[in-house]
Order: sequence, then C-alpha cells, then structure tokens
Amino acid sequence: MNDGFDDEQDSSLVPSQVTMSVPKLNARQRAIYQGLKDIGEEIEAFYLDGLKILQDDNLQTAAYLLVHIAREIDGGLRDILSSDEGKKNIQKQLTTEVLAKFGDPNELKERRGHIASILAALGIEDVGTLLPDDVRINFATRWINVSPQFPRFVHRRGVWKSPVPEKKSRIFGMNLRVYWKF
Repeated sequence: MNDGFDDEQDSSLVPSQVTMSVPKLNARQRAIYQGLKDIGEEIEAFYLDGLKILQDDNLQTAAYLLVHIAREIDGGLRDILSSDEGKKNIQKQLTTEVLAKFGDPNELKERRGHIASILAALGIEDVGTLLPDDVRINFATRWINVSPQFPRFVHRRGVWKSPVPEKKSRIFGMNLRVYWKF
C-alpha cells in the first residue's frame, strides 16, 4: 500500500513533476494562476488546490482547508512583494487619519505592521496622498479585512465538536471568495 509514508513515495519531486489535475478555470482565475505561476511553483500549487476545494461540494472541512491555503498565499505574496524597509516607511505613515481610509482606526491601530505589509505588497508607498476614490483603497480594505480573519478560522474548534457549520462556512466562504478572485 502506498500511503505516502513508505519507500514507494518519492518526496523528491517538485510540484511541476507531479501529475496534477487542473480544475476548470475561468478567465480571471487563469490570469491569477499565470501570475502566481510566474512567482513560484509553490504559491501556484496552493492556488490550484484552493480552487479544487472550492469546486468540491463534498468536503466537510473545506472552510478550514481554504483558510490554510489562503493564509499561505497571503503570507507568500506579502513576503515577496514587500520589503522590510518599505513596510517600516509605510507603518510610520499610518496615522489615525490614514487608518480611517481603510476602516475603524481604533480597530486597525493594533494591526499597523500587518496593514503596512499589505500596502507595501500593493505598491502603495505614500499612503497619506491616497484619495477616497482611489481604487487601491477598496482593494486594500478588502485584503486588510479578510487577512486577519485567517488565524481565527484556520484551526479546528475541538475534535469532539462538529466542523464549522455550513451556514458559517458559506458566509466566510463568500468573504474568502473575494480574496480568491483578487
């Protein structure tokens, strides 16, 4: 039996050498996939697996799996697309007035570092000059609101409990779908 833990399993293969089934992709998903593929094979594989999970209605733990994958993609994108220096510069600019452009400044002030990494990843360096109708504010706000939810949903609720109820999964899945479509 090849259960993935014996000598028959070749763990030396990189993702491109493993036969993968590619889920059905719409034009937007294909564009995202190509962009992530240009960044690296690992982040590409996370995205494809996330889409497979979204398309599979038979997984009881789909919400947990999607959040794990989204968290990996989120962290990977922020690591690749933002520099430490850029994040520090942006974080210094995150005054109460600037934070108000993205939501409630009282709630956001504790997450300045996280917000700075998102803004840096989006190439938003001079946050004080953002105008209210700047489309980057809308996108950044969605990312800022979804990303911090990952730790709350990523871990199981207790082995004796039921998986996240379907309704809650569906509600969170709708928020996560915004993230998957970025």
